[in-house]
Amino acid sequence: MKCCDTSRRQQREEEVKWRRTIKVGSAHQAEIPECLCNYDNVQPYENEDKLLWSPNYLSGKDTEDFLVRAQGFSAGIHTRDDEQALYLLHQCGYDTEEALRRLRMNVVPPADTLSLWSEEERENFQEGLQHYGKDFHTIQRNKVRTRSVAELVNFYYLWKKTEEHDIFANRTKLKKKKNGPLYPGFTNIMDMFLDEQESYCCYSEKWEEYF
Repeated sequence: MKCCDTSRRQQREEEVKWRRTIKVGSAHQAEIPECLCNYDNVQPYENEDKLLWSPNYLSGKDTEDFLVRAQGFSAGIHTRDDEQALYLLHQCGYDTEEALRRLRMNVVPPADTLSLWSEEERENFQEGLQHYGKDFHTIQRNKVRTRSVAELVNFYYLWKKTEEHDIFANRTKLKKKKNGPLYPGFTNIMDMFLDEQESYCCYSEKWEEYF
């Protein structure tokens, strides 16, 4: 029995010897150098994170029904996951009727041709037109980075035929006369180019209808 007790005591002593203890004192503290980063003022992300969808408000069936109505499909046909339509539903607080109303009013062709523009993108597009005229490259670079230049041009063709464009044009007409566009020479060239393209498209459509 005594032999066992002695053995256990020796074992505990060995454990104490090998046990690591925290060393305290200036001699045992790490020296942390100053940050060497030269980009202290740069944000880690270009844009803040934004919630685009939450699955906690609608059931899977309600979401499926919304997509069926949004895309004009018949019930029972498989629907694709239209992210832009779902994001619009999210913006409307998951009110399906309000989202469908906005979807019908939105100035876009079918989703297969051009995806839905958010209200923020439309507002930024109009601000870009105010500041830069029809310099779509500058608008895309500074105002609507979520869209390509080609998408801006396509959207412009659709948007300029709407009442929203007429309101925008009337509101900015006086400002444009007083201040003028930021790049008048470039804007005039773009005006001529776009007007020629639009005239050509209209002529082609009428020519096809004639035959």
